[in-house]
Amino acid sequence: MSFRIATNTAAINTQKYLSANQATQDKALQRLSSGTKVASAKDDAAGAAMSFKLNAKASSLSRGIDNGNQAIGMLQTAESALNTVSNVLLRLKELATQAASSNTVDRDKLESEANKLEDVLDNINASTKYGDTAVFGTGNFTFQLGDSGTSANEQISFTQVRVSAANISSAALDGATLGLVSAGATNVVASAQAYITAVDNAISSVNDAKANIGATMNQIQFQVDNMTSMYENTKSANSTITDADFASEMADFTKGQILQQSGISMLSQANQAPQAVLSLLKG
Repeated sequence: MSFRIATNTAAINTQKYLSANQATQDKALQRLSSGTKVASAKDDAAGAAMSFKLNAKASSLSRGIDNGNQAIGMLQTAESALNTVSNVLLRLKELATQAASSNTVDRDKLESEANKLEDVLDNINASTKYGDTAVFGTGNFTFQLGDSGTSANEQISFTQVRVSAANISSAALDGATLGLVSAGATNVVASAQAYITAVDNAISSVNDAKANIGATMNQIQFQVDNMTSMYENTKSANSTITDADFASEMADFTKGQILQQSGISMLSQANQAPQAVLSLLKG
């Protein structure tokens, strides 16, 4: 058995394990306090890179879901306005049907009401908005429902319609077409009959527009449902990479505490071992 005091190998080894145990304890504390096991790239380089990609994907999907819900809101606004347009057209058809009968009197009053209802159509066309965006017009809406800027499958287009009296159908609705104040009963009846046809065409156009709105809303809703599932799965996948397992981390922290306390005790014993040499020097 040899005794050396210049180098206390036992104390050095004990300090090494103490440092390792302290590092384990510090890491567990960091994860328990932050809730994440990938606080920096050095914790898990591949995991940190994958987590960034998944977070970017989830953020885009979340925005796409919002886009879809807002698009549905816009289309619902258009649908509600078209319901009012339908009611106006039904009343216009009543007026035209009444005017088409030779026994009808006071046609000027029918003409006046029809003109005012046409003004209602023009007002609906011009004033119906979703936020600051005009719902009716001649353009196209494009709704971005995904995180790809190039995939046509993630972009849903919707063609605007116009509901003004002059544009709601191929046979334009306006006061001149109704012509209820024209001289001569024959001309008046013929004008009213033509107006009935124009109103029927307008009703058909509105029905087509409402059907297109309904189909587009369903298309968007299914896409939103799919994106919601993708969002949930993406967040779940990211959680497995970054979220700390508190049971496991608490076990590591407790283990580190025990090893640290026993290491300190053993370091004290290792530091006292060289003192045994003094008994040899006493002779």
